[in-house]
Amino acid sequence: MKKIRLLVFWVGVLISFNVAAGSFDVDRVSVSAEAETAVAARTQALQAGQEEAFKRLTAQLVAPEYHPEELSLEPADVLNMVQDVSVRDERTTATRYMASISVRFNSEAVQRFFADKKVPYLSEMPPKSVVVPIFMPFAGQTLIFDEANPLYHAFKNRSADGTLYSVIVPLGDAEDIAGVANGETQTAFFEALMKKYQAAQVLVVIMRPDGGDYLVQARVYSEKEDEIPEIAFQTAALPTQAQSAEAAVEQLMTRLDTQWRSLKTNRFEISDEFTLVMPLVSLAQWYADYQRLKALDFLTRVEMRALREDQVVVLLGFKGSESALLRRLQQRGLAVDAVNGVFMFRMPTVSANASVNFETRGPYVQ
Repeated sequence: MKKIRLLVFWVGVLISFNVAAGSFDVDRVSVSAEAETAVAARTQALQAGQEEAFKRLTAQLVAPEYHPEELSLEPADVLNMVQDVSVRDERTTATRYMASISVRFNSEAVQRFFADKKVPYLSEMPPKSVVVPIFMPFAGQTLIFDEANPLYHAFKNRSADGTLYSVIVPLGDAEDIAGVANGETQTAFFEALMKKYQAAQVLVVIMRPDGGDYLVQARVYSEKEDEIPEIAFQTAALPTQAQSAEAAVEQLMTRLDTQWRSLKTNRFEISDEFTLVMPLVSLAQWYADYQRLKALDFLTRVEMRALREDQVVVLLGFKGSESALLRRLQQRGLAVDAVNGVFMFRMPTVSANASVNFETRGPYVQ
């Protein structure tokens, strides 16, 4: 029997979120598979495409420290969350299948999956923004929808892949320019832009020279109270205005994403406990290791449960997934070994001759 070969290629993915409609959409996923028959190749390609679409969705919804591979994801899990799949641009041969697919996930099922895995996720995506890019090359000159505006071009040429914010760049046609030239009130101008481009808010970005660098200021205006305060930062002047504007836009979008994640990440994070065994060489070592654990901000509880001749049993409280906890401990140099189903720590130790004042601490034996 010919071995099935599966290839999945990504030439571009557009992720859109429609929470009100109860779905998360991942568009333009290009897939290709080869198998015994075109039918088998199609089945393999569509399944792989849905799994990859969910990984891309996870990269958007879940905090960066949680990786898709840590979610113990099974193919059936993905299929249970898929609401529907649309296929276009199909091409087939006797043994190969190629297409572009769009996958719609049920938002409630996705959020329930993350909750079951104890992974914090974004409860809401930022609404679509129409951008007003204002570039001031020098005092007295203001460029907005102008071909000479490098900030305008930086937004137009930017790829939206991998970011939370969906930014619409105005056409800069006669109607848009008239809105600026006619001296409309700020409110009327913004409302006209939002209506024309079907956006929920306006992102105003101002960039101007500041000493040898550039100052960038941005603010979001919407019908409801601003959820993101004004953002202001300096960015270095690069060899050309175009390069400086591109760098400024990337920095701005990163800052917007960071602030939105801070505001909208679901903080339910179910608390959990983790029992571990620590080798006991001396009280000095135990005290140093105990202090090291207490200093970790991602632990909510550090409690000794038993003291034996050569080891200490400790209970750790934490939020999130166990795999994320193990990785964070590893990053801090606190290695964990699983021995016969029991977690044991290999921790840095202090010298047995270290001078430690135990009088300020409570008793170790309960």
